[in-house]
Amino acid sequence: MDEDIMLEVITKLIATINYSFMDITSSLSTLAQWFFESLGIDFSGLEVQVQDAENHIYTLKISSTDSPLLIGPHGRTLEETQSLLIQMAEKATGTHCIIHLEINDYLAEKQKRLFAIVDRKAELARKNGIDQVIYELSGYERKQVHAYISEKYPDIATKSIDGEKGRELHVMLKEGIAPLWDTTPKPSSRKSDTSADLAALDLEGTNI
Repeated sequence: MDEDIMLEVITKLIATINYSFMDITSSLSTLAQWFFESLGIDFSGLEVQVQDAENHIYTLKISSTDSPLLIGPHGRTLEETQSLLIQMAEKATGTHCIIHLEINDYLAEKQKRLFAIVDRKAELARKNGIDQVIYELSGYERKQVHAYISEKYPDIATKSIDGEKGRELHVMLKEGIAPLWDTTPKPSSRKSDTSADLAALDLEGTNI
């Protein structure tokens, strides 16, 4: 099934639901099972993990041989499906929530690749003192990077700014800290290896 057709089917399914659930933690598993079964998706090992009960943040993990269809190019279908699951859960419970849909560890693998890129950028900033830039991250990914840098690199700062291509995440030495190399003025690294970075992040909905 084409991902656009699948998203259209999902949207129509939402309109048919009889919302009778009470608690989001106990109902999300039932809701998700109905959701994927209605789409004819082959899945197993469905699990709901509570990440932050107070703020209603959950991870919904499934294994599926249909992962390329569920994830889609650049993770687009996964993001849309995740958004629709959130709509369903909020309508069912009357509670604002955040659901991270994890299919065959796709998000975990993508995060691993993202942090490898961030490590490389942080080390470059340490060595030459030049801002390193990562483009085209989602808001959620930028938050992950800010938290990761803050925890792992006490001498490195991050900042999100508006650029020509949208929001950019800058990785830089904190003010007052000298680079490891004795550098002379160099051109900006803004266009250093962005294409390689994005290619490394893009799992293209592979069956991982």
